[in-house]
Amino acid sequence: MKKIKRYLFLILILSGVLYSAYYFLFYKESKIDCGIVINYEEKKKNYDVEIFYNNSTKKITIPKHMFNPNYNCYNIKFKGIFIKEATQSKKISGTFNSLQGNTIEVEGKQYNKSSNLQYVLYEEGKPKTVSKNFFVVGNSGYTYYFNSEDKIQLIVVDKPPILDTIRVGISTNNNNIYLHQQIKLYSKKGLEVEIDGQIYRIPKEDKLQIIYTNNYFILNVLDNKDNIKSKLINTKNVVKISGIRNSLISIEKNSLNKTDNMYIPTYPGTIELTPKKEGFIVTNIVSIEDYLIYVVPSEVPYSAGVEGYKAQAVSARTYAISDMLSGRFARYGFHVDDSTYSQVYNSQPTNNLVKNAVKETENIVMTYNGKIIDAKYYSTSCGFGASYDEVWQEKEQNTKPYLAFSNYTNKEIKDLADDSTALTFFKDWTISAVDSSSPYFRWKYTLTYANLFKIINQNIHNIYINNPKAFKQKWIFNIYKKASIKEEGIGQIKDIYISKHTPSGIVKEMIIVSESGTYKIEGTNNIKRLVTPSVEYQKGLRTKIEIQRIRGNSLQDFDSIPSPFFSIDREFKSGNLSSITIYGGGYGHGVGLSQYGLIEKSRIGENYKTILSTFYKDIQYTSLYDLKIE
Repeated sequence: MKKIKRYLFLILILSGVLYSAYYFLFYKESKIDCGIVINYEEKKKNYDVEIFYNNSTKKITIPKHMFNPNYNCYNIKFKGIFIKEATQSKKISGTFNSLQGNTIEVEGKQYNKSSNLQYVLYEEGKPKTVSKNFFVVGNSGYTYYFNSEDKIQLIVVDKPPILDTIRVGISTNNNNIYLHQQIKLYSKKGLEVEIDGQIYRIPKEDKLQIIYTNNYFILNVLDNKDNIKSKLINTKNVVKISGIRNSLISIEKNSLNKTDNMYIPTYPGTIELTPKKEGFIVTNIVSIEDYLIYVVPSEVPYSAGVEGYKAQAVSARTYAISDMLSGRFARYGFHVDDSTYSQVYNSQPTNNLVKNAVKETENIVMTYNGKIIDAKYYSTSCGFGASYDEVWQEKEQNTKPYLAFSNYTNKEIKDLADDSTALTFFKDWTISAVDSSSPYFRWKYTLTYANLFKIINQNIHNIYINNPKAFKQKWIFNIYKKASIKEEGIGQIKDIYISKHTPSGIVKEMIIVSESGTYKIEGTNNIKRLVTPSVEYQKGLRTKIEIQRIRGNSLQDFDSIPSPFFSIDREFKSGNLSSITIYGGGYGHGVGLSQYGLIEKSRIGENYKTILSTFYKDIQYTSLYDLKIE
């Protein structure tokens, strides 16, 4: 009986193996989408074809009636090991306009993309898988292949992207909002307007008004009193505007809601208007060098001097190219924007010192191990520079060694990870550092208990709703569990302090002891928002909350504190918390180049390469035209 059972068991296993083999040989359906033909050899009834697919090669035999040697990309369906169908992949070519979600726009038309989108570049006649860095908005050297589901799955890069022309998104009021409803433009030599290949000219004494309504552009010509002189055209298509004989284009400030100063921005190159559902996007297409002429004075003042301007130019050029390759703004159809979200562009007029600095560093970018660097920069350090991973912790921990932890002071301090060390450091307003001349090098503000109670309880629930995992409540001993924050807050506050800093002093964790429990709050931005009074709350106070700076006027009605480098000094009366003072330093994220450090180093005579090497470690300098894209 046991032998019979054993035999039956063996028969079942063997049957399963035979069935699986039969299934995989004759019935299992599989496919290769957008397989590139590398080689083929004609046989009597078939072609032996070598296919490049998913960064590897595969040899398959295709019946003659399914294969045409004149086509180089195929969608192939298999049933078992046999080819059921082999069809040529549909293809298109054209300028890459934008990439948003699962939609690629090419030449103004939208196509679905595959989740398995691949990029291929031919080197010495052979295909090679490359990164999305080769797929750059505004470039036209691409062939797009569609898979069997009519989605773009393969993009062949016919030639490396051109990097010396940049597309700048013009925001409304420098606040990374890009949809416009109307603008007015003019030029000292007049304007040329191109729509579908048709050219219209606007005289130098007139303005061009563009209004967007019901998915239409309405173009009017205005006289010098803003009266409508004539109606030019209505269109649903892209509008391109340039100055006659390369003259600069002025966009009236109220068109962009930019009211911070009297400067009316003028733009070199071309202005492109792209229609969207609820407005239009304004893009300035300009050479990278002309772009820098208006970035550098917008980012650093005249006191930076020629070497400071050079350092900022190289940093800004590198930053712009890095953004261009990353595709951070690809969904909008541009490479960078004109705000602090990218680099400030055209908020100040240029000058000859800037022009010379840009010219003398023409095409130079910073690289590390042959790759362009992520040239982060900010206003002022606290005396320490943060490493990249202290601020941006990516899933794969893509450490950038050139953005390293640094001590810029004249003190031998290991780090600021310990809160008592950090508090002592931030309270010391006598420390000298590369950028200690900045008004933001040291700052502080005090919250009475009454203000602290209201601010914490007003802020905490909204922050919790958006980031519930960042809040934990003490259970027993030093063990914390998931917290639940009520809409009314956490009640009376008994204590509050920073429990964790990064080495450079960035706040990472805060403890609040209240009548309803002890809470741990994690995350730099959560902590910053929690201790920042809303502008509305500040405006309702008789006694203002002021950020006092090491020099310069105090700040009132602030919507954010200057940096994440701070600690909390508490005062108690009769055992009860009576007030706190937040002592901090620096302005900005603290990674990379300190712009006030740049200014000070330029003042003492350092050249731009020495300045840059202080803030970016072990870098090299490479011509833009020799840059290797990876």
